[in-house]
Amino acid sequence: MKRILTIAAGVLLAGSAMAQVNEFQVAVDRFAHADYLRNASVGVCVMDVDSGTVLASNAPDLAITTASTMKTVTSASALALLGKDYCFHTTVSAIGELKGNRLRGNVVVKGFGDPTLGSRHFASHPNIVAEVVAALDSLGVKKIDGSIVYDESAYPFETFSDNWMIEDLAYDYGPGVHAINFHDNLVKLSFDRSGTEATDFVFTPAIGNCQVISHARVGDVQNMYRLLNIGPNPNIILYGDIRRSDKRYVDDFVNPNPAQLLCDSIEHSLKAADIDVKNKRIKPEDLQDTLLVVDHRSPQLTRIVASLLDRSDNMFTEALLRAIARNDGKDATAANGMAAVKRLWESKGIDTKPLFQRDGSGLARNGKATARFFAQMLRQANADSVATGVRLASLMTHLGVTGNIGKQIKNSPLKGKIASKSGSMGDVQCYVGYFPADCPKYTWAVLVNNWQGSRSHLKDEIETLLLNLFTQRKGESRPADE
Repeated sequence: MKRILTIAAGVLLAGSAMAQVNEFQVAVDRFAHADYLRNASVGVCVMDVDSGTVLASNAPDLAITTASTMKTVTSASALALLGKDYCFHTTVSAIGELKGNRLRGNVVVKGFGDPTLGSRHFASHPNIVAEVVAALDSLGVKKIDGSIVYDESAYPFETFSDNWMIEDLAYDYGPGVHAINFHDNLVKLSFDRSGTEATDFVFTPAIGNCQVISHARVGDVQNMYRLLNIGPNPNIILYGDIRRSDKRYVDDFVNPNPAQLLCDSIEHSLKAADIDVKNKRIKPEDLQDTLLVVDHRSPQLTRIVASLLDRSDNMFTEALLRAIARNDGKDATAANGMAAVKRLWESKGIDTKPLFQRDGSGLARNGKATARFFAQMLRQANADSVATGVRLASLMTHLGVTGNIGKQIKNSPLKGKIASKSGSMGDVQCYVGYFPADCPKYTWAVLVNNWQGSRSHLKDEIETLLLNLFTQRKGESRPADE
C-alpha cells in the first residue's frame, strides 16, 4: 500500500511539473508565433536553475545577434577569473634624480587598462590627478625639469575591436580601450553652425594633435555623421547635413588619445599648485632612478560590473576582456581575452560552439549566441556565486526599478524581481536574465532579430512575456537558505 501511495505521489508531482512546463511553453508560443515575428529570428529559453531542465523554448539553438547581452558573458567571466575584489592599477613614478625640491627627470604615468580613470560614473572615487599633485607636494617637489609623459607599453596598440564598424568609432558609445583611459575616453566638440559651413571647432577639455575635417553641409535638416581617423595625426571627419542654428552644436566625441589628456591634466594641476614643469628634454643617462609616487587603484570589480551593466558601457566591458587576457599571462588583446572566456565555460561543461563571441561588449554586429547558451551560462554563473562571493543577478538591472523596459512590471508584484540585461542595435532587441533576482530559480533569454513594426511594440511584448512567465506562484522568491 505504501509503495502504491509513493508511486501515486510521484505521478502527481510529475503531472504538476508538466503542467508548469506547459504554462511556460504556452506563454513562449503566444509570444514567438505573433504575426509581426513571422520573418524574425526568435530565440527563447527558460531554464530551471536547480536541474538545468529547459522549461520552455523557441529555436533555442539558433545563433542570433546578441548586441549588449554579450556583456553578461564577459562580466560573469571576469568575476570568475579575476575575482570580485579585483582592481586595476595605474602607477605614476618620478624617473630621474630627486634632489631637494627639484626632480631632474620626468613624471611617468604607466597604465594597465583601468577604464575608470577620471570617469564621471565614479566621480566620488579618488582622483588620480589630485593624488599625483598631493604625492609630489608631500615629497617637497617644486620643480620638474622634464615632462609629464605616459607609458602604454603594457597593452599592445589595438584600441578598437576588428569587428566594430568604422561608423561606430567616433560616437560616445564606441570609444576604444587603451592602456591609459581617461575621462571615459570622450571629449565635447562644439562648433558654430550659423553660416554656410561649420566653423570654430572647440574641444572641451582641450586636446592637441586632433583636427576636425568637415565635409558636412549646413542647411535646413540635421543628418550629420562622423568618422574617426586614428594614427599619428588623428582627425574627426564630419559629413552629411547640419541644421543651421544660432546656437553652437555640442556633443560627446571619442578622444583618440586619452593618455595625453591625462598628462595634460596633471601638468595643469601641478602648475596650479605652484609646481613648475619645465618640459626640458632629459638625457637618457639622467633617467636611471625610479621612485613610485602613486599606485592608483580602481573601484573593485563588482562596482565596475554593476556600472557597465546598468549603462551598457562598451569601453568598460572591453577593458575587462583585456584584463582577462592579461590575467591569463597573455598579451592584453580581445582575441586572447575571448580565448580565455571560451576555456572558462568549457571547463565547466558548457558547450561553447553556440557562442560566436567577436568582442566583449556586443557592439560587433557579427557577435552571436543561442538562447540556450545564455540560459546555461547564466545558470553556471549563479552556481559559481558560492565561489565568487557575488551573484551576477545582484549586479544587473531589476525591471520595474531600473532597465529600459518595465512600465507594466512597475505596477505588478514582479517589480524589482526580474534581473535583466538588454541588448539593442539596428534590427536587434534582446534580453537575458534571472528570476527571482534575489535568489534565482530560473534563467531566461529572449533574443529577437529582424521583426516587423516598432521597437517599442516589441519591447512591450517581451515585457508581457516575462509577466506571463513569472507572475503569481512562479513569482514567489525562495528563502535565501534554500
